[in-house]
Amino acid sequence: MAHGALALALLVFGFVYYVYHTAERKGWFLTKAPYYIYTDRATGLKLGDPVMLMGLDVGQITKIETMPADEFDHNIYVEFEIKYPYCEYLWTQGSHAKVATADFWGKRVIEVTKGTGGYPTYTFYSLREVAIAEAQNWPDLSKWVLAQVILDPTGTNLLANAKAPLTNLVRCNTLHFAC
Repeated sequence: MAHGALALALLVFGFVYYVYHTAERKGWFLTKAPYYIYTDRATGLKLGDPVMLMGLDVGQITKIETMPADEFDHNIYVEFEIKYPYCEYLWTQGSHAKVATADFWGKRVIEVTKGTGGYPTYTFYSLREVAIAEAQNWPDLSKWVLAQVILDPTGTNLLANAKAPLTNLVRCNTLHFAC
C-alpha cells in the first residue's frame, strides 16, 4: 500500500513539474501587453504566429477578424500581444507595426519597430477618463499623472505633457483627460 501511494505521489509531482516548466517555457507567467493593427488582407497570417522585434520572437497573434461590411477604411483587424519586457521598447514616436513577409512560401508575421522617443505606449497602471471638475476635488493631485499630451482646442499649443502631475489643472482647457 505504501509503495502505491509513493508511486502516485511521484507521478503527480512529475506531472506538476512538467506542466510548470512547460508554462514557464511558453511564457504563460509573463505579463503581456495587447496591441492591434488593421491590414488589407490576412493572407499568410494565423493565430499564434510570432510577432517580431529586432529579429526576436517577442509575442504572438491572438485574434484575426474581418471588419464589418460597412467599414470601408479597414478590412482585417489583427490583435497581438507583446511579452514583457519587450513591450517597453514600443514608444509613441518611432514605433510601428506592420505585416512582413517571413519566408518564400507566403508566411507572414507582425513586425514591430523599436521606438525613438515620446512615451511608452503601454503602462501597467489603470487609466481613467475623468472630467476636470471631478479631478479638481481629489485630495492629493500630485499622486496622479496625465496619460497623454494635452493640447489646446486648436491642437497647436501644448498645455501639459504626459506624465505631468495633475497639480496644474487650471492650464487644461479640455473637457476630459486620462489620468
